[in-house]
Amino acid sequence: MNKIKIPSYKSLSLIFIILSMGITLFPAQAPLMVTLRYTKESTIIKPNVNYSGIRVITNSHETGGITKITFEIPRAIDQNRFYCLVTSVNVGGMLKASPEGIIHQNTLECLAINTDAPYKFYIIDLIKDSCLSGSSDPLCPINPTYHVEIKEEILPPTGKLPDRTIIIGCDPEWIININGGTQPEFTIVLDNSMTEQHQSEEKFEEALIKLQLAALDSNALHASTRRTIKTDGRCTRIIESII
Repeated sequence: MNKIKIPSYKSLSLIFIILSMGITLFPAQAPLMVTLRYTKESTIIKPNVNYSGIRVITNSHETGGITKITFEIPRAIDQNRFYCLVTSVNVGGMLKASPEGIIHQNTLECLAINTDAPYKFYIIDLIKDSCLSGSSDPLCPINPTYHVEIKEEILPPTGKLPDRTIIIGCDPEWIININGGTQPEFTIVLDNSMTEQHQSEEKFEEALIKLQLAALDSNALHASTRRTIKTDGRCTRIIESII
């Protein structure tokens, strides 16, 4: 049988054609999926979420009387660690040290909170499961499963937040559980029923007002985003851009 030889210039032409058609040769990095799940007895509050200098768009779903707030966090190619801060107070910033000869400046070095305020801070590591030798699943190398390790930690005395911190505006006392899944994802279960967390309806309403005020302050440091949905009959694209 004669072997078919493909000249090198034809191989290059084939590569350029594939690239020009927009065909993806490698899968994109899957985003981190976050779910806030309220108990049935809870009052549903859509929390303010910020990440990497922008306000994150959230979605609300209800199934069987259980309400879930979901959102996506983009991942860099090599990113498998995230941080998550849950707090009911506003997140401010630490100013950079003033250069010599400059008395006043207002450039922020990083985000920070008052560590005396109520908060919970988590380190979230996405651990990729290895493909078993002899596995019959051909998609395992490009579509792996994960297990998620979550640790609660204390912020340094300065209150400085690491880069890639997901900031969720809600009372940390509402958290009753946090756990990961088999994909890049984690779920926080919330219970803010007055019988569990508050002595009276007045105190609950006061807590909600404080959350709204804290969101206004935190949003001042984060850009708004706009979601655009485009479809061409073959696929639907969801595009989020900074306003």
